[in-house]
Amino acid sequence: MKVFWLKKYSEEREINMYRSYKESNNNSTVNIKDDILYRYLTLTNPIDSKCVYTLHELNLKLKDNNVLKLLSADNLDSPELSRQVSSLQIAQELSIKPDAEHRELATIKNSENLFKNNYAILLPGGSLVIEAEKAINEAALSIDWSVEEF
Repeated sequence: MKVFWLKKYSEEREINMYRSYKESNNNSTVNIKDDILYRYLTLTNPIDSKCVYTLHELNLKLKDNNVLKLLSADNLDSPELSRQVSSLQIAQELSIKPDAEHRELATIKNSENLFKNNYAILLPGGSLVIEAEKAINEAALSIDWSVEEF
């Protein structure tokens, strides 16, 4: 397992929950617009990154209402046309290989805040996948994150 989906606690308790807690002082926004419709957005920590990412908040703005599923995957190949936030790769994909193992973390209906009650830790090689029920071609992704390099 290279993606951990954990419950949020009060801020004081969260600071003491794990040794690598860092203030989430990194806020990044990625606007994705494409002529081709896609159903998946992937956030991948490359296997050779030597970083552990903690995603504290994840907000996704879409033009239309949609049902979203959050999935975790290990060793997902990121397409060549990806965007980067630090070494975290963000890409839109038409489909995910059917043989790719993934675990469903949550289903969210009509909400911009995907991490309302949880946060995620991505180890090298781990991917967080956002699956849209209806295909999209435009999205604004806002990430509140911290990183620990080793």
